[in-house]
Amino acid sequence: MNLQLNPELTITDLYDQYEARLHRYAVSLARDHDRADDLVQETMIRAMGNIMLLGQLNRYQRQSWLYRVLKNLFIDQ
Repeated sequence: MNLQLNPELTITDLYDQYEARLHRYAVSLARDHDRADDLVQETMIRAMGNIMLLGQLNRYQRQSWLYRVLKNLFIDQ
């Protein structure tokens, strides 16, 4: 089983892999495309600050982290 740990993970990798899914999730929460865009953008900003941690996680943990951050941002707003 390949856990896909990636210590050289970049924000571009994260964006390419998760942006569309995160945006769909954000729209389902916010019911507004502009607000969803803001939530995804802020999630990616948070991801940049934690890129080393995210590179140590497997893809499922990484996805969970991103979804949790996005949902917390939504709740906080």
